[in-house]
Amino acid sequence: GGEPLDLTISEAALVANQDLTGRNSQLRIEHQELRRTLDTFCRGFAELASRLNAVIATPLPTQAPLPHAATTQGPQYEEVMDAEMEVEAANARIEKENQELTRQIRELTALGDGSTLTERRAST
Repeated sequence: GGEPLDLTISEAALVANQDLTGRNSQLRIEHQELRRTLDTFCRGFAELASRLNAVIATPLPTQAPLPHAATTQGPQYEEVMDAEMEVEAANARIEKENQELTRQIRELTALGDGSTLTERRAST
């Protein structure tokens, strides 16, 4: 009389398997979205870096500062400052985004290894 039992077990296994497959594809989609976000940030960061390099690469007058040297240098220093401020702002934004991505990835991993989010949250 073991056969009906076997059938129930295999049915249960099938349902569980479908659940896992569904969750897996969901995780894959979310992972792809995270990757896309990260790629966009990396591209933006690379652009900023090259702009900053261009500004830094512009040679500054090296001779002893003459009265007129201050006026020629002025705008350039401001440009460097602006670029640095921009990079700093971008860094802060990327750092925040990375923390968020890390948190989300941790939650996805938590789902993947079967422990509940509430358990993970309580332990942090």
